[in-house]
Amino acid sequence: MNARMGLAALVAAALTLASSAAQDQEAAVKRLDVKGIKTPAEGDVKKPAVVENEKALAKLFPDNDVRRQISKEVDFEKHRVLYFNWSGSGQDRLLFEIDKEAQKVVFHYKPGLTRDLRPHHYVFRVNKDLKWKVN
Repeated sequence: MNARMGLAALVAAALTLASSAAQDQEAAVKRLDVKGIKTPAEGDVKKPAVVENEKALAKLFPDNDVRRQISKEVDFEKHRVLYFNWSGSGQDRLLFEIDKEAQKVVFHYKPGLTRDLRPHHYVFRVNKDLKWKVN
């Protein structure tokens, strides 16, 4: 019975560590759901605007409501904001993965196949200790 209890405790500890690692990864990079962005989509999906502080945030997003939405989820002591904007197919997507060994976030642009031209706005909160790049 003691061996079973020990094994159960070991499995529980492993599951807790795995869950904790997944939460850390999720906390390291987060796509923010921001409504009401009115900036024109004249950017380049491979060159996001990098926002390191509140002053830069105010310059990029003059709308108070948008800034408030972002500020609720960002601590500029710990995070930076990456703002991607471009025009493209309505099916365009921007995904990311975290390379733990390299301590890097890699963003992947997936172009859509439709010919409709739509603006895209993606706002990500990224831990400052992570490097990032766009493929």
